[in-house]
This record gives sequence, C-alpha cells and structure tokens, in this order.
Amino acid sequence: VETEPEKIDWRRLSCSANLWCICGMYFAYGYGLYFYVTWLPTYLLKGRGFSTAYAGFFSALPWVASAAGYVVGGWITDRISRSGNLRAARCGLGIFGYAASAAILVAVALTRERMIAAGLLAFAAFFQMMVASPAWAVCLDVGHRRAGLVTGCMNTAGNIGGALAPLLMGYMVQYLGSWDYPFFLTVAVFGFGIWMWSRVQPEQRLL
Repeated sequence: VETEPEKIDWRRLSCSANLWCICGMYFAYGYGLYFYVTWLPTYLLKGRGFSTAYAGFFSALPWVASAAGYVVGGWITDRISRSGNLRAARCGLGIFGYAASAAILVAVALTRERMIAAGLLAFAAFFQMMVASPAWAVCLDVGHRRAGLVTGCMNTAGNIGGALAPLLMGYMVQYLGSWDYPFFLTVAVFGFGIWMWSRVQPEQRLL
C-alpha cells in the first residue's frame, strides 16, 4: 500500500531555538576538530620545531586519545541518562568536555615546553571528543523519528565550522606571526559552544 510521504514543517523547524542551539554547539565541535585534521602536523613541525618522526608520533597521539574520548563520552552519557536526567547527560557532559578542552588549549598556548604542549594536545582532543556522544544522542532525544533530519542540520553546522577553522588559523599564523592566537580563538569558539549547550533542551521534541 502506497502512502504519501510525510510533510516537514520547515518553517517550524527553522524557527526552533533548540535546533539552532544544537547546531551552534556542534559548530564549535567542527571548528576544534579540524585543527587536528589539517594543521596539527604543521604546527608540530614549524610551531614547535619537532623532527618529522616526532611530529608524526605526536600527530597520531590525539587520535588515539580521541578514540578513548568517544568511548568514555558514550559510556558517561548513557550512564547518566538512565537516571532520567537528560540535561545532565547531554548538556552537562557537553559543557564539561568543551570547558576541559579549552582550559588545556590555553595551557598549550602558554607553555614553552614543546613536549608538554604536544602531550597536552592529546588530552585536549580527548575531552573535546567526549562531546560527540551527547551531541549525537541529543539529536535522537529531540528528533525521534526525524532524528536523521536533526543530525543532518547539526552536522552541516559542524562542517561549516570545520571549513572555517583551517582558513582562520592559516591567516592568523601568517598575518599575526604567532601560533598561539589560533588556540585562543578556538577557546573562544568553545566558549560559544558552552553557551549553546547551556540553552539546549534535550526533553523538547522539535517535530
């Protein structure tokens, strides 16, 4: 039996503050992520003066830490959500992940010890990647049958952040002559992500 496809109330969706906050918090995630994807090896080579071999090792370390961050973040958000407190499970963990990563990135920028800086980047990645699990879970919370639509919007915002990050980082290094400023900008973007997380309502269905 053929059925007509369900119509989506795009006007209602586009006017949802909850959706915009979800997109905003993931914009920050994409922005932070793409430093590791694009600039990390160059930063270690030129910004910190590592040899190619050491730069390769320390470039891989954040990804190992990221894998652990995904698993730990998923375990924590599931554990807390069983108590029925979705806001703590999603928003609380998301805020904590961004705040911890931002604090570590400040330390990376301020330390002159290159080995410490390279090691701290792995911890910064770990805490940022913890945010991914509650971010994708909150799309299921608010989207239900339309979770795919919500995740599509959220991931688009993340990719916009990811597209901007390499450009802004490159311009800042070139025109300001310092590798520290891009980290401070990322910290500011994570601050925006924290603010967006604080306004997300996991119990509120979008459609």
